[in-house]
This record gives sequence, structure tokens and C-alpha cells, in this order.
Amino acid sequence: MSIRNIFENYFLSWFKKPEFDYDRLLVEQDKIAPLPLTGKFDWGVALDYYKEENSNTHTLLSEYLYRFKYNQDEKCGQILSTVLKIFLDNNPMEYNIDLTTFVPVTVTGRIFRIMEYILTRPDIRLPGSFIPRLLMRRKVVGQAKDIQGAWRKREVIRDIYKINENFEFRDKNILIFDDIYDSGATLDECTRILKNAGANNILAITLVLTRRGQD
Repeated sequence: MSIRNIFENYFLSWFKKPEFDYDRLLVEQDKIAPLPLTGKFDWGVALDYYKEENSNTHTLLSEYLYRFKYNQDEKCGQILSTVLKIFLDNNPMEYNIDLTTFVPVTVTGRIFRIMEYILTRPDIRLPGSFIPRLLMRRKVVGQAKDIQGAWRKREVIRDIYKINENFEFRDKNILIFDDIYDSGATLDECTRILKNAGANNILAITLVLTRRGQD
């Protein structure tokens, strides 16, 4: 073995990050169990926690979400869509769903819409009619995670959305998706405006739940 090969195999390997195992989430998806969410909506679950217990380490599912959301790793997005499909196929909800939508992006300038990508993958089957633009942004705010305090967050979020009146949603059971559940302010606001306008039961599914959001 040449000196160069020795250097590459033994020394440079110390500095190389291990390759990301894209298959791991699918292999271990049977470990995913729904976590109940509480809020103004009638039913809600998250697929996993955002961080490990008593740790700053992302859960496996959250690691995929982080890579997809911030690195735009579309392979992670495709796998998240597959895992969500498996979850939907194997976990019946308490209500029949008429319409499915997702929480609109609230941050100005963000082109990469992660939930829209995940929910429009060809292999996923969503319950009810999928209406991506049922909820629309009325105003622009900073990222909700940067707003300190649950009360302050709810004040900022209030009236941030409006309903697209081009769709019939009254007396309908509506399922709303979002990526992260933290304070619950966003989903509560979506529920508030939909129910005030005549929607029936509101259900919510998020990919991950923060430990703070469980309190």
C-alpha cells in the first residue's frame, strides 16, 4: 500500500463525516408511534418528537426533516412522504375526512414549501379532497420559533391567515398538516378561523412535536 493510500484510508477518514443512511428511517419506521397533540382542534397527533429526551439530539425522523427543510435534501423529503403514507394507511382517524390541506408558509421569501412537497408526492394517498390553498397568508411575520413566549406567539399569529372562499369548506371535516408542533399557536389559529367560518371537525397531523409542545 502506498504512502498516499495509507494517508487517505487512515488519516483523512478521521475528518470525513459518515455518509447519511437514507434507508434507516424506512427500516425503523415501525418504531414510530403517534403522539397525541392538544389544542383547539378536535384530534391531533405527531409522528415523533423533535429531540431525544433530555438531549439536544434530533430524533431520527427529525434529522430527516432538518436535512430536507434546511439543506433541501429532496431524498429525505421523499422518504418522509413514504413514512407519512405508511402512517396514514395504518392509523385510522376518529373522523371521516372531507378536505385535506396544510399550514401555509408564513415567512416571506421562503420558496421551498416542505409540506406541499411531501403531500404532493405521487405515492401518497391523502384522505378527502386535497386543497393546497384552502388557507392563505394574510400578513408576513418572522419564524414562529423565534417569537418568545406562548402568549406573545399567539398574539403575533392571530389573524395571520385567511380562508380561500373559492372552496366549499363549511360543515366539512378538515385535516391540516404541519411540519413541527411547538406551542400549538399556529394550528389553533387555523382551527379558530375555519370553525368560525363554518367548518366542522378539525384534525391535525405534524411530523414532529417539541418537548415544550407536550407541556
